[in-house]
Amino acid sequence: MNKCLPCNNLKPYLKKLLSNFLVYFPVKINQEIFFTSDKNLLDKFYPGLPQIPPKNFFLPHNENILYDNKVPKPLTTKSSGHPTIIFAIHPLDIHALTILDKIFLKKYSDFYYNQRRKNVYIVGLGPYTFDTDFNCDLFLEENGDTYEVILKNKKADFLLDYDHIFTKSIFDFDTKEHTHKKEPLFNDPNKIAQAIKSSYHSSIWDDLAQIELGCGICNYSCPLHYSYKIEDNFCFNKPHTTCRTRTWTNNFQSDLPMRDKIYNWYYDKFVKFYELTGHIGCIDCGRCIKYCPAKINFKHVLKTILNDYDKSLSTQKK
Repeated sequence: MNKCLPCNNLKPYLKKLLSNFLVYFPVKINQEIFFTSDKNLLDKFYPGLPQIPPKNFFLPHNENILYDNKVPKPLTTKSSGHPTIIFAIHPLDIHALTILDKIFLKKYSDFYYNQRRKNVYIVGLGPYTFDTDFNCDLFLEENGDTYEVILKNKKADFLLDYDHIFTKSIFDFDTKEHTHKKEPLFNDPNKIAQAIKSSYHSSIWDDLAQIELGCGICNYSCPLHYSYKIEDNFCFNKPHTTCRTRTWTNNFQSDLPMRDKIYNWYYDKFVKFYELTGHIGCIDCGRCIKYCPAKINFKHVLKTILNDYDKSLSTQKK
């Protein structure tokens, strides 16, 4: 592409996009980061990781679904010929959305997710990309006092029709040197899965049950957690029509003992999700650690489980 965006032009670029398209962008107000389309909040623009990840655009926390003559129609999605742009998504969240796309668009095609995904362009912004599982339309990669332009979808070239905003890059920018460095703890997902499976009777789950609050914030803030519940309500004034509601749910909304709920949280992320998708159910964004009111760090728990697993293997060999 050989284009770059000077850092000083980032806000003017966003302002130009807002004047031509429906654009959602991250802002920070009272220490909270969230996406908005309110042009009046442009001065609050703040790239970062919001507590509620951008999966909410495509898999809303709560949505009403109308079945009319057995034809599904999303109530909350308005069809429009004009593109919608989600601007300055963090590379970790792009990574998560790419994995969710594989699930909801390919493996288990979801009508509502698909409808929302159409005609939406994702503009990422951050210090690195991923070798694989990184599907956005345009990425602005930090490089000193500029952002290097990486056009990943040729259909999104209209986003670059601002010659006075962009400049020609004078660098021979090697994206391979700016790829995400994976957390070493996750290097062997198969071993993690086996360790979790063998840990069901471990006392660590009893210990965690003493401090776990069961609030489910870790699930709601996770960019990869997609469990939901379905409820039906009949519309009596419309024969053969029912309003179906789909709402996020979490591991702690069950009647199981707390130690089993906690175990299931780890099992779902590091066994079930891995066997289903080939990825562990974690992108290492840190939200579940940051927002946990019980101050539980799942990495510490995982290290303990892996250490116990290694010890058990050593004992078996003897």
